[in-house]
Amino acid sequence: ASDAWARATPPGMAVAAVYLTLVGGSQADRLVGAATPRAAMTQIHVVSEAEGMARMRPTAGVDVPARKAVALAPQGTHIMLMDLPRPLVAGERFPLALQFQQAGRIDVGVEVLAPDTAPPPAH
Repeated sequence: ASDAWARATPPGMAVAAVYLTLVGGSQADRLVGAATPRAAMTQIHVVSEAEGMARMRPTAGVDVPARKAVALAPQGTHIMLMDLPRPLVAGERFPLALQFQQAGRIDVGVEVLAPDTAPPPAH
């Protein structure tokens, strides 16, 4: 997992999204969950388009093929942070524990970017 980032949130906003790039190891795996002390709850969400409208819904996981990159990116799959006790502030970093079926727990640091900052390029 690399290039984990989230956008800063305005005061009173209790949700945010984390984006990152996952790269499979020697065997296929599946991201099945995430946790962070910055949010009371996390879910993996996918965005799909139906009837001209984008819809976001929870999903049970994200398949990560062996030796392939999977980007969790805006307008697509992402990790939703819910019930934020305080806003995400540009420049801060926070821990995120990713849970995989095969690899187990992998810890990453999430960089909070200002709303007008370009995100890191997906690998």
